[in-house]
Amino acid sequence: MRRYSPSFLVFPICGLLLATAPMVSANAFLIDDFSDPANQTTTSQGNQTAWEDTTSSVIGGIRDGSVGCESSSSGGTTTAKFANGKLEVYTNKKASPSIYLAYDGTAGWGSNLDTDPFGNGTISPVLDFTDGGGNDRFSITFASAGGMDPSTNFFNDVLLSVKIEGEKNLYQANMDDAANAWMDENYNALAAGRAAAFEIDFSALGASIDMTKVEAFSLHICSENKNMDYSIDKIEAVPEPAVLTLVALFGIGLLSAKRLFNR
Repeated sequence: MRRYSPSFLVFPICGLLLATAPMVSANAFLIDDFSDPANQTTTSQGNQTAWEDTTSSVIGGIRDGSVGCESSSSGGTTTAKFANGKLEVYTNKKASPSIYLAYDGTAGWGSNLDTDPFGNGTISPVLDFTDGGGNDRFSITFASAGGMDPSTNFFNDVLLSVKIEGEKNLYQANMDDAANAWMDENYNALAAGRAAAFEIDFSALGASIDMTKVEAFSLHICSENKNMDYSIDKIEAVPEPAVLTLVALFGIGLLSAKRLFNR
């Protein structure tokens, strides 16, 4: 009698799981990978200094941004630099950094960054951040961080704003508490140059939000820490880890079955 390895059971079990699980995508939806421009530096001494980039590497084809100082002493500056596929943010240790990023398919800021970061622009056609139902959260991948001060929170504002088709008001979520707790856990790795992703559930913006009809997205990050610096590698919408685990199990099942039938 032919004997089967217990690993053979993985294939039918994974098949059963996939058959009964919702049909979802496990592909990340890229918002910005900061690959373009290849080299650009904007420095502010005080108020927000804006820039705009027209690039196919971001949703809507246009990235509006600004950098400024949340607070500063004499001669304080904050710099936002695009280089090596990353957005680097740093100061001259006399200012605390503040940045805005907005994606609304239109060049130029609105009249008030804090209440209307999109102006009147919208991405057309609207975008499905869920990518067919598989994605349920934002992922902001930090490539590095430095200058943590135990007496000052790393962040005092991590604000996400989303504009949905047919909705008059913006959906917003201030994630500074969660971001600070996450940074406490990941700072040593980031300081050593090991990337880590801060994830935010779509539901943080509101239980009723329809992320299949996104017209615009923005992110605001600021701090009162004058010593901090950080870099961001990419911003995405991603699936929950359980979906990725299920897909990985399916791959293991396929490999086990292939080994069996090749005997």
